[in-house]
Amino acid sequence: MDRKGEIVIQPIYDDLDAQGDSLLVTSIKTGKIVKRGLIDLSGKILIENKFRELTVIGNDQVIVSLDKKVYYLANSKGQLLSIPFSSINDYRVVISKGKYGYINGQGKFIIPAIYSILYTTGSGYFFAENAEKKNGLLDSLGRVVIPFDKHTISHVGEDIFAINKSANVDKSAYNLFSVKTNRLVSSLSFEQIGQFSDGLLRVKLAGKNGYVNKEGKLVISTVYDDVDILSQPYDDVFSPYLTYDM
Repeated sequence: MDRKGEIVIQPIYDDLDAQGDSLLVTSIKTGKIVKRGLIDLSGKILIENKFRELTVIGNDQVIVSLDKKVYYLANSKGQLLSIPFSSINDYRVVISKGKYGYINGQGKFIIPAIYSILYTTGSGYFFAENAEKKNGLLDSLGRVVIPFDKHTISHVGEDIFAINKSANVDKSAYNLFSVKTNRLVSSLSFEQIGQFSDGLLRVKLAGKNGYVNKEGKLVISTVYDDVDILSQPYDDVFSPYLTYDM
């Protein structure tokens, strides 16, 4: 119903699942088979109830399956845009013949399905592991940003990635790499790192803690045995007033 209590969409569906602010996935059950479709908030049918699986992942982008075995990228009219895949996730990372790749909004491969591991960092880049079990970083156009090697890569924020080249799990050696400038931002190798907060990154060197900025410059010297970020005071009733006072 709408806000006036008027029925906008007739009660003819076995289930309705809201997708954002303007779409509903509809379900109609026949025997044991449930088929899904898509409507807008006025009840207009965008996709007939013909898919066993249907997930909205973005503007004019849905993932559909006819038999729960293979999946396609489709548009909001239900038109298939891609070849079938064993799996497609919300970021359009796909599995084909047991290997991972990445497709664009038109269903075309941007990163070929040749990797044993591929996942997004959430910042427009992808971690990948090749057949030789070497790790690298790719951008959303499929270009290699950090070459594949026997190292581990992690995103620490502010377009900075940490590369750990040490094979010894008890003695890490992190170097900071900027994808913005495409180079290492510090000549130092750190024993431990945190995540960027307020433009600073906690690092440990020779057993002591300090902070660097996104240019890799040591802003707070590594002289402290321990550091902690203080959180603002909280109270169930008075927290808003404490925040205003601060």
